[in-house]
Amino acid sequence: MAEFTAGSLFAGHRIEALRGHGGMGVVYRATHLELDRTVALKVIAPALVEDSATRQRFLRESRLAASIDHPNVIPIYYTGEEDGTAFIAMRFVQGRDLRSLVREHGALEPDRAAQIVSQVAAALDAAHAAGLVHRDVKPANVLLGPADHVYLSDFGLSKRMASVSGETRSGHWVGTLDYVAPEQIRGERLDARADVYALGGVLYFALTGHAPFPHEGDEAKLWAQLTEPPPRASDHVPGLSPAFDAVIVRALAKRPGGRFPSAGDLGRATLSAAGIELPAQPERAVGTGAAAPEETPTESAPMREAAAAKRAEALTEVVPPPRGRGRMRAAVAVAILGLVAAGVAAALLLRSGDSGSQATATVTVTATRATPRKPAVPAVVSHVRVGGRPNGIAVGKGLVFATDFNKPRVMLVDERTAKRRGRGPTVGIGSRDVAVGLGAAWVAASRQNALFKLDAATGKPLARIALPYRPQTIAVGHGAVWVGMSMLAGSSTLTPAIPDSLAQIDPHTNAVKRTFPMAAGIRAVASTPHGLWIANRRYPAVSRFNVATGKIDKRVILSDSALDGAYSSGAVWFVLPGDTVVRIDDKTGRNLSIGVGRHPTGVAAKGKQIWVTSFIDHTITRIDPKTTRPVGEPVPVSLNPYRLAATRDSIWLTAVGEGDIARVRYRAAG
Repeated sequence: MAEFTAGSLFAGHRIEALRGHGGMGVVYRATHLELDRTVALKVIAPALVEDSATRQRFLRESRLAASIDHPNVIPIYYTGEEDGTAFIAMRFVQGRDLRSLVREHGALEPDRAAQIVSQVAAALDAAHAAGLVHRDVKPANVLLGPADHVYLSDFGLSKRMASVSGETRSGHWVGTLDYVAPEQIRGERLDARADVYALGGVLYFALTGHAPFPHEGDEAKLWAQLTEPPPRASDHVPGLSPAFDAVIVRALAKRPGGRFPSAGDLGRATLSAAGIELPAQPERAVGTGAAAPEETPTESAPMREAAAAKRAEALTEVVPPPRGRGRMRAAVAVAILGLVAAGVAAALLLRSGDSGSQATATVTVTATRATPRKPAVPAVVSHVRVGGRPNGIAVGKGLVFATDFNKPRVMLVDERTAKRRGRGPTVGIGSRDVAVGLGAAWVAASRQNALFKLDAATGKPLARIALPYRPQTIAVGHGAVWVGMSMLAGSSTLTPAIPDSLAQIDPHTNAVKRTFPMAAGIRAVASTPHGLWIANRRYPAVSRFNVATGKIDKRVILSDSALDGAYSSGAVWFVLPGDTVVRIDDKTGRNLSIGVGRHPTGVAAKGKQIWVTSFIDHTITRIDPKTTRPVGEPVPVSLNPYRLAATRDSIWLTAVGEGDIARVRYRAAG
């Protein structure tokens, strides 16, 4: 296909530079002229979408991939076509891919390889939970941002297959021979385990510097994938733990049934092989739809728990009192199902990487008797169109504060009238989060390395607080403002990553009192009476920070990385990117997973109200903290609701899909 030169215009973009070639087409760094935003623009080779039906299917599948909201999946902004040429616009990641890194500097240290692979695994779990099989997991599609933050790209190759035969036309090969699963070569149905196979090959490449079967010629590579036993990385890396060999051999099993059931299981096994202590978790398949193995159930864990409860309840209600020996058999069946519905409690021990102390978390899954869903929560939704992609939101004294990473000003909305108020204070490009407390609104301006203090009633700037690193998230509590910060290591991914830090800000002097390194990373912080609960960025866990001692005193392992948290009714509530909100007892760490809408990204609490977003369903759901069950039907809101802020009778939210700030007014309970 013909390539664009720098300065060319295509589909509303100005081409800035060529970034690379791939099997699908050409990738450019480009500027979206209307939004003045830098994007990675992938222009698809016409031969791959040469007819209208194929082109429309490709765009449809790309839009489905764009619905995956996960920190390790490169965001797809939009797709389209111009003059018969299809394209995808994605976030532009300044960095390099795993293939070029290893080719230039050699094999990675085992712990670094494990950290990278575990992030890819988390991204794949999110895709598989959405019914997508990537089908082209390879080092070139593993992009490394600052501090080795991983983005998995090329989800345009993913496919949500409606049948075993699928829709790919004969003669069109999709995949990379060095990492393709045997069943993909044979033209069989693919599920999540095909991506597990490819990720095992990526792990081998990261540890050794070459593909698992480095043969010359396509035929030799195909034959090796089908027949040769998995290689052992320790044969090429002196001193490498044999535990890595065991992980790779299982991941590269020829038959899907011999592999890890999920990419997340592979990721956790890899971390364990690297000596990163994680408690044992039961392996499970997370794929749904086309990504689900045909021989296993496709429900997520919360769905299985709810189904067990419903089965037990159904037997209790509809099975008539049996007679004679049949009565005993039926009683035993009901008792067994009741035990399943009641759940299983397991004690997990994890050595804290931040403080060196032991932290104990008890994971408890309970199921209570289902109650009929009530009518939808009475709600009136108001919309404030602001454009862009608003993210953080908080409510002050009659004033709503909202941020947008790409806008230099904080947006202000009158809480009473739900209308814009003035232009808002300037904090510079890069505002990530906003919180209200201790008499002020606090804005994290990451590109300024600063925290801005604003008047909670007027939005007037009060102070600019310089920070040592880039602020990402804010929490207010225990008489201080707490800021989660990360150090971006620049364009070189070889620079040792500086641990994330938690900064304590004195609200009276506006000075940084102390900083605390957090090796597990910081994604979100929620203040509670017993401390600060931190959603870890590097591991699927949350940690409790003891304000008095300045150390982590408890850690709870989750099924995925938490995105946002809030406190209410003796517990902290965290949302996970699949379909789950987790309730964690603030004192004991005992926790309960609750199924909610698809891809929750935000949670807010006020009194006895817990509200959670569904990024994919475009709704918010209320949860009763007493019963830990959704109340009524989800409330439809703007496209892609992201973050929430709660007041006595309203929920305010940002919606990135429509550039919206919305208010949902409801009748408060309790």
